[in-house]
Amino acid sequence: MPATRRFIGASATQAQVDTGTVGGTLEAGDVLVGTIGAKVLSVSAPSTTPAEAAEAFASAWQDLDPAAYPEFAEISCQSNGADVTFEALTPGKPFTLTLSTTEAGGGAADAQTFVLVHTTPNLSPNSAGLAANWSGNTLPVTGDTVVFDIDSPDCLWDLDALDGIVAAELRLLAKSVKVGLADIDDGGYPQYRPLFFSMGATLVVVDSQSTLLNLDLLASDTSVLVKQTGASGQLHRKAMCLKGGTAASDLSVLRGSVGVGMLAGEAAVFPDVRIGFVDNVAGDADVYCGPDVTLTAIVKNGGSLVTNSAVTTVKNRAGVWTHLAGAVTTATTEGTGVTIWNAVEALANPVAAQSGVLDFSRDPRDKTVTNPVEVYGNASVLDPNNVVNPSGTFVLDLNEDAHVENIKIGANRRLTFGAVA
Repeated sequence: MPATRRFIGASATQAQVDTGTVGGTLEAGDVLVGTIGAKVLSVSAPSTTPAEAAEAFASAWQDLDPAAYPEFAEISCQSNGADVTFEALTPGKPFTLTLSTTEAGGGAADAQTFVLVHTTPNLSPNSAGLAANWSGNTLPVTGDTVVFDIDSPDCLWDLDALDGIVAAELRLLAKSVKVGLADIDDGGYPQYRPLFFSMGATLVVVDSQSTLLNLDLLASDTSVLVKQTGASGQLHRKAMCLKGGTAASDLSVLRGSVGVGMLAGEAAVFPDVRIGFVDNVAGDADVYCGPDVTLTAIVKNGGSLVTNSAVTTVKNRAGVWTHLAGAVTTATTEGTGVTIWNAVEALANPVAAQSGVLDFSRDPRDKTVTNPVEVYGNASVLDPNNVVNPSGTFVLDLNEDAHVENIKIGANRRLTFGAVA
């Protein structure tokens, strides 16, 4: 039967210990290699004796400059015979170390070995992969409801432990819990551990003041409702970052800081996006859609939206929409919405109505608008630098009660009057 699994963080805390053993037929000059993230330690064996090679490697580790190798500085390293022992200095904070060996000139190893064994596992109340951290002492399974609420600790480690399941619901309700990791570790280095909590979910509800929620919803048909988040704690990330989704997925944001596929390579598929507000029309929602996001229809009743990929249709009724890249088939700016078009890809069917503003003035690159801008009411169209179709024809249809004084076009352009299409 489906169950509700709350993240309670009841695990004990234990330091991770790994052991590397030098073996095989070792030659003087063979290179022992330790890698953590993007950092590498390479040490040449001083002789054919494995114990001497292990001691040389441990000594080199201990001599590393912690400012240059902060990932290594979090782990103690000692040799004992042919073994090298690696132990986390902060119990509960895991590390990922790989060991290898090459020939003296960097070629593939022949008969020597440097084999790693996980001697003592990391235990932490912040680990998603430990049954003790979930209510009922049981990991969530497909069909369960997964809850982070008022008593949940931060979920930081083993974030991909549940990526084989699809929860019925994922509810993030804790006031300040962090789920996921920042791009930069507290140790000051680029994070090499998984950043995103990976799990499919049919429904996701976020009602939290958290400053860091990284969710990879995998290829699940998911409906995401963001009632609120906190402000982002990172310079280049929103408070909540999403990946995954399918052609059947949708996203609704009422208030909060939300990034969808923010960075290159973070693919996301959310064809239906709706952005609203709770109290502050212009400021409640702050949404960014990155370069590898598949979007189809966006309806925006407020807030700030930045898109960096193609969209089929956008209706911007209030707040600011800034489009950085990607073709758009139909873009309607109405109400009090402001659309800032900074993309060089084509805008096919623009509409500016009521008091909406369609602004081409910010980015100096040439713009392509393939059909007339349909202008209604008190809407404004701004192209003071003549970047729209500069070598062709820029057509505006002033429909019904449109005001010509709201059209700002630069000098040296021909103004021709005719019937609207």
